[in-house]
Amino acid sequence: MIYLIIGVLLSSLVTILFKVADRLRLNSDNLILVNYSLAAVVSGVLCGQAGLYAGLPARLMSADIPTLLTAKTPGNTCFLLMIVGFFSGVYYIVDLFNTKSSVIYNGATLTALFGKFGFLISTFTAAIVWKEIPTGLQFIGILLAITGILLASGGLKNAGGAKKPLLLAALVLTGGLMEINGKCAVYYTIEGFDSLYVNVIFTTAFLLCVANTARTCIRTGTRFTISWRDIAGGVILGLPNVAGSYLALMAMQTVPANIYFPTNAVGNLVVVSLAGMLLFREKTNAMQKLAIVVTVVSLTLLNL
Repeated sequence: MIYLIIGVLLSSLVTILFKVADRLRLNSDNLILVNYSLAAVVSGVLCGQAGLYAGLPARLMSADIPTLLTAKTPGNTCFLLMIVGFFSGVYYIVDLFNTKSSVIYNGATLTALFGKFGFLISTFTAAIVWKEIPTGLQFIGILLAITGILLASGGLKNAGGAKKPLLLAALVLTGGLMEINGKCAVYYTIEGFDSLYVNVIFTTAFLLCVANTARTCIRTGTRFTISWRDIAGGVILGLPNVAGSYLALMAMQTVPANIYFPTNAVGNLVVVSLAGMLLFREKTNAMQKLAIVVTVVSLTLLNL
């Protein structure tokens, strides 16, 4: 459970740091690029130290595709982690672009709301595929978690006015798929290969960011520039990001999915909301304060 708690705090810290960066007028695209590059380098170094790249081609060649999900061998583990790591990296970037587009067309409130609901897909999948079914109290906790998210965002009263509802659906889907991939990386593989999974994720995300940056420069006819402030901000963002990724995997090894996924979602909501009030002096109404209380109760029930 300690891994889950620290992981939630680190994930929340990344969100909080993005708020700080926005107030400092840092370039968000450059921050993300540096963030992913640092995470790729750090996880790559850890892969090298663990000897995971030594003999990797031979292990991949030894993978037995028909038994990929049933036989935990080094070859199957490496092959599966490369696959789910690649798709997780793609989901990271797709989710990022969808979030930016959704804020423009659907507003920040609805985007934040639907961005939190990915845990419903992953929790439902865990109940069907891995038989990690919530208890009665945990089910009530999930319902309260949904209630807390709705209260915090002002509810669904504006959902009917969403200009591009498919973007909102995509946010829910990619959020759920990223969590499902993480569960697969833990459930079907041998322990000790975490760095390979994390490295593939961030390397994929970094390369896609580079490709998008190059595309933007070519399309607009501009040169790529980055300031030292952006580099420093990206490094500060990258450290908790990569550490949080490792802790998330460690938490999923010990915490059932029906507890991990909703706790991660609403825990992040509580920490970021409290930080907004205490650090940024953001004004909250009675409904948002009630949302914090409801989500704290939901966290208690989920972990009973």
